[in-house]
Amino acid sequence: MKKLEIFGKIMVPVLLVALIGLMVVKGKEQREQQQVLEEQANYITNIKRTMTQKEEELQELKEKREIERNTKVSIALCIDQMESELYSEIKPLFEDYGWKGTFVIQNGALPGSENSITKTQYNELLDDGWDVAIGNWDDLDLNREEDRQIWIERLDELIEKMETEKLSIPKSYYFERNAYAEECEEILKERGFQLICHFGEAGSFYGLNWNEEWNPIGVKQISQTSLDLEEIMKDLEEHRAAIVLSTRYIGTLEDTNLDCSISAYRTVLDEIQELQESERVEVLTLSKLYETRLQTYMDANQEDDSYIEELEQKEKELQELKEEWDVIFKEKNSANDGEEETKNVTTALTTEEEEKTKEESTEEETTPAEKLNADFSAKD
Repeated sequence: MKKLEIFGKIMVPVLLVALIGLMVVKGKEQREQQQVLEEQANYITNIKRTMTQKEEELQELKEKREIERNTKVSIALCIDQMESELYSEIKPLFEDYGWKGTFVIQNGALPGSENSITKTQYNELLDDGWDVAIGNWDDLDLNREEDRQIWIERLDELIEKMETEKLSIPKSYYFERNAYAEECEEILKERGFQLICHFGEAGSFYGLNWNEEWNPIGVKQISQTSLDLEEIMKDLEEHRAAIVLSTRYIGTLEDTNLDCSISAYRTVLDEIQELQESERVEVLTLSKLYETRLQTYMDANQEDDSYIEELEQKEKELQELKEEWDVIFKEKNSANDGEEETKNVTTALTTEEEEKTKEESTEEETTPAEKLNADFSAKD
């Protein structure tokens, strides 16, 4: 009995020491596990926050670039003829607004022809900042091969006459409504034309993409029966586009679908002036519109390299974060079976800590394991 008593007296303290030691080790392991869970929760939270930040940066970069590339709406005012009233009545009207316009040589009639402005007036208009385009011959249908051949001969003859008379040769060609033919494009390009005006038949209507060789731009008719500028502006401002607003006669109403009274035309000019004063539009001749738009587009393209590089870098960083997130999510799913045990351990540890140090503040209601689950709740 004495031996048993002695053995008991020896073993009880040993067992107590061992038990205490085991509890200390276990507690340390549980605290370390809790710390790991805390670090994981913070790590995942940081990844989510960084992903959101990168997505916002990417969107801001794209929006900024879109604003930089866009310009004001550009309007070219065109007078679809070159008769004497162009110099005597329309030029002074435009001067009231401080604008220059573009007029059109129709049917090959050069300055000095019957009912046309004189050569002196022609040169004076161009010296004053006005612009000129070449237009069609009314008796030709450019969709017919035989008429196109006649058109080529007449066009070359007109250009040769202008060179002989030392008249400025236009770089713009004005197609009347329904007069455009795709087969004419190469012919015009070969002769140095850089801009064509059309009524929607040539595809690109709002003059969005510009290059040094060839630029189609749409025409809207301003006439006695078509004065709704606000409706036109909706599309123009949406695209920050360029357009030609064309009228044939101003004051003479031979055709109300082509011509406009002076009072009605002034109403349109007043509206455009208000838009210009609010910096929504700029009024240019066809040549100035071409130069301005081309320069803006080329400047934007030169800046594209740095923009694309920055864009690709941000997209790469975002993709890396998403891949890292997917890896964590897969690991989390594979560990789902052990999550309940982790919760129990964490809860037991919390209870033990509360019993040991009552004066310490209570643990937060949400455990690290629950934080991990909360971070993944949206994806689950």
